[in-house]
Amino acid sequence: MIRLIVDGYCENCPEFCADVEKTHVYTDELQITNTVIMCEHRNRCKCIKDMLQKEVRRND
Repeated sequence: MIRLIVDGYCENCPEFCADVEKTHVYTDELQITNTVIMCEHRNRCKCIKDMLQKEVRRND
């Protein structure tokens, strides 16, 4: 399974850089690979978003 996990503010971001995490699950007959794609800058951008939201609330 492939999952893409990005926030709305990531859409069309010129600095998006894929951070791919793969996990493997083995059963008796199958190997299942799960792939999750996120942006490597997601934590930085979330902090910026949170700071901006706090500033907007403070100015209201």
